[in-house]
Amino acid sequence: MHLTLPRSPLATLVNEASKYRWRVRSALQRYGVAWRYARQRSTRDDGLTLLYDAEHIAGIYGLACLSEESVLERARDFFGDVPGLERWTADACARVNSKHGGGDGEMIGAAEDWALTLISEYAAEDGVTLEELAE
Repeated sequence: MHLTLPRSPLATLVNEASKYRWRVRSALQRYGVAWRYARQRSTRDDGLTLLYDAEHIAGIYGLACLSEESVLERARDFFGDVPGLERWTADACARVNSKHGGGDGEMIGAAEDWALTLISEYAAEDGVTLEELAE
């Protein structure tokens, strides 16, 4: 059941107070993200918030993007759950992102394949040999 307040001065005051409370809470959250960013203590959620806000400010929207999560999932399918895989995946995705132009789904697939190759190279540099799991 949805209760509606009648259009009275009190109802208008309650509505305005609710809007003000929402705006203050939103501003405090944004200041929190900015503070953590300035102190180099950003979380993954902070990064996603900044990315989302930057898309709207710049007017550029990535419809297809390289995701650490999807590459990590594919790497775990290929190599199993190996210690250090998250770090190698993050490094590989950062390198591919800096060199790869993005684009449609086929290009993202190629970018993920390149990242998987880089994961093997980074693991080898750390003295770990990754082998594909048998199906």
